[in-house]
Amino acid sequence: GQDLNKTKKLHPDALERARVCLAGFKKEIDQFKPEKILAFATSAARDAENNQEFFELCSSLGIPVSIITGNNEALATYRGVFWGQIENTSYNLLIDIGGGSTEIILGSGMNLIESTSIDVGAVRMTEKWITKYPISQLQKNHLKEDVVQKLSSYLGGLKEYNINKVYAVAGTPTTLAAATMGGVFDADRIEGYTFTLGDLENWENKLSKATVSEIINDLHIPKGRADIIYSGVVILRLILKTIKFDKVIVSTKGVRFGVVASQFLG
Repeated sequence: GQDLNKTKKLHPDALERARVCLAGFKKEIDQFKPEKILAFATSAARDAENNQEFFELCSSLGIPVSIITGNNEALATYRGVFWGQIENTSYNLLIDIGGGSTEIILGSGMNLIESTSIDVGAVRMTEKWITKYPISQLQKNHLKEDVVQKLSSYLGGLKEYNINKVYAVAGTPTTLAAATMGGVFDADRIEGYTFTLGDLENWENKLSKATVSEIINDLHIPKGRADIIYSGVVILRLILKTIKFDKVIVSTKGVRFGVVASQFLG
């Protein structure tokens, strides 16, 4: 989603990163020769005016890619996290912070009750409000006010549900959990890791006071996320604060697990 909010197009650098990544997948496909290839694209490919360039790239590598709708993405994300928890009939809230938007998904057991996409994402908010690190107080205030304004209209309606647990997926929570453990991404250790509201406040404070170089070297945040993770942490913390929940559980699962489960497990 690099610069997608500004240009409405997939950035050439992003397309090149996609090419390198997909070429790596192609090598594994050729090695293992699977009977079926399941590849899908989500919000950036849905929104970009030049998404045809992406699909031509995929086609040139022999990887058939389809666009998954917003509703199907929400359902797949929810099922990916909660697959195998069919007996869990209480209300659960799932937060998926992306680059351009954040998906808020409410479900019970394996059933999705409702979902919405809010135009606050780690990349979008960073490009809109943050010009340099350390971040000025004025820019922090503007970012938080913008996030709260966009969240409040939807999150207020969740009060009628007795939410049992809140989960978060995608880069912000998983990267933060890995950084807390010293920078090593170990999916087994990250799965189920819990952040309190206080933990997120501490991270928010540390990230805002550091340079990008310090965020990478001292706080163990990977280069590709170092300049955007502050916005992701702000979004996550403000969601918890708005719904009056004091902790969030991290999951490394999500949409890809849900798509596979739906395809192969029924």
